[in-house]
Amino acid sequence: MILLFFLDNDFEIFIDPDASTHYYKEMEINAINTLWDLMLNVPYMNGGQANNSWESYMKKAVYVNGKVNDVNANNRFWTVELAIPFVNLIQQTIFATAPPKKNDQWRINFSRVEWKVRIVNGHYEKIPGIPEDNWVWAPQTFLDWPGGLNMHIPERWGIIQFSKGPINQTNFIRPDDWDVRIVLAEMYYAMSKFTAVNGYYTDSIHELDIPQFVIKGYCVKVPVINSWRWGYNITVYSLDSSLQGFIDNLRFTQVYRN
Repeated sequence: MILLFFLDNDFEIFIDPDASTHYYKEMEINAINTLWDLMLNVPYMNGGQANNSWESYMKKAVYVNGKVNDVNANNRFWTVELAIPFVNLIQQTIFATAPPKKNDQWRINFSRVEWKVRIVNGHYEKIPGIPEDNWVWAPQTFLDWPGGLNMHIPERWGIIQFSKGPINQTNFIRPDDWDVRIVLAEMYYAMSKFTAVNGYYTDSIHELDIPQFVIKGYCVKVPVINSWRWGYNITVYSLDSSLQGFIDNLRFTQVYRN
């Protein structure tokens, strides 16, 4: 049986260890300490199927300031603490290692889902017609990118940087592949928009609705598109050619150091 946690109040964690957007992990937990963990081979929008048999084997604990589902309780908060084995998080990934090395960076996001309720005959009921509230760590809206309220867009998650130094004394390092990844995402969104209108892929960057900084090659070299009937691959090089990035029609993203 699949428990649809997001239809009730919960806390959710999303982790993409190698920033490929494929085989990322999601874990959801609620105030009664029930867990749902899954792995997505590709994002839902690309036809992904959730692997509900994947297990994080995490240690978990929940504290509730009061009683759950008691309309007479003056509850103020609940907290959750999780310990997740690194080795399980990197399953099916290509570049990530467990445990992470110093200054390794993974993509991560958090979501707190909360439904507005009312008291009816001594118990809680959701207020009909009102969608849930979602608080997230890293906003899923970015620049003019489409998507809105959708947690399953891994390229928009935040970045966690690992350190062996003292707590709160780590200097964040701007990822050297950031420009390449931004342009890969811009190209993916532009191609998706073009295909939705025209019904086919294009090899011409000039047919795509993309920013001038991409067309002019200001931050990376001008992208190269290789398309065929059923898919495409887009290549982007950094200005000094030290980095080479790829993205395809299934959103699979890779960046290599030459």
